[in-house]
Amino acid sequence: MWQRGEAADQFLIILQGELGCRGGQNTKPVVLGPAHTVGIQEAIAAQPRWAECVALSPVRALRIEIAALYDILEDHFDMAIDFLALRAGELLQAEAGR
Repeated sequence: MWQRGEAADQFLIILQGELGCRGGQNTKPVVLGPAHTVGIQEAIAAQPRWAECVALSPVRALRIEIAALYDILEDHFDMAIDFLALRAGELLQAEAGR
């Protein structure tokens, strides 16, 4: 899907299949499947990809351009608030799982 260090102008929501993502040589790969969002953090932050992501099986996913997401959120404030609450909750869950 992408290599570590590439520009991040979009992200994926996996519908079917699995992606394997690996941050570096000394990190364990993470396998992500349906309903996972991949690449959103670096896309929002306008930072290069932190991990390589490869398809482990045939993958169907929604690819969302970050500029389009910003346009939608700008026009729909309630959706923007819900989106921020969802992202914050996911980050808190990830932090609690460490």
